[in-house]
Amino acid sequence: MEVKQIRSDRREAIKKSVNDIPAGTDHLIAWSDENRTAIVKFPKGVIYEAFVERLLRALAEPMLSAMILGLQNGRTQLSTAFD
Repeated sequence: MEVKQIRSDRREAIKKSVNDIPAGTDHLIAWSDENRTAIVKFPKGVIYEAFVERLLRALAEPMLSAMILGLQNGRTQLSTAFD
C-alpha cells in the first residue's frame, strides 16, 4: 500500500488487567485504503514509541517538505502533499 492510497488511520492503547491488577498495555496502529487494512500491534510501549518516531520521520518530514515547496511555488491547497 502506497502512502498516497491511505484513507484512514487509527491508534489505540488497550490497558490489560487480571483481577483488577494492571498487566500492561497493548498499543495498536492501523491504516487502510479503500480495499485493505494493515494493523500493527505492539505489546511494549517502548517498541511502539520507537516505531512512531521512525514513522513520523519517514512520512511527516517528506510531507511537510512537499507542502512547504508547494507554498513556495504558489500552491494554495495542502490537502495532499504528494501530488
